[in-house]
Amino acid sequence: MSEPIVGCWILAAARGDEGSYQKVLKSMRYNIAFGSQTIFPCNCQPRCPQPTDEQMEALDRRLQADIRAAHDHQGLTSR
Repeated sequence: MSEPIVGCWILAAARGDEGSYQKVLKSMRYNIAFGSQTIFPCNCQPRCPQPTDEQMEALDRRLQADIRAAHDHQGLTSR
């Protein structure tokens, strides 16, 4: 079973919350190994503050780099 990722964690991570970033990263690593991913949307009222497009792009780049580094370290990729 995949480890659900809560949309609120993604939004907070993009805005710079390191604890939320670590939750997202841990869940994503597990889900990549598992082969499935579930993301639940933010249902908070009022809605969680939205990050800027630039913040979301930076989060995406950081996640990709950290996930790639972990795979490279484990010898899972040959790039």
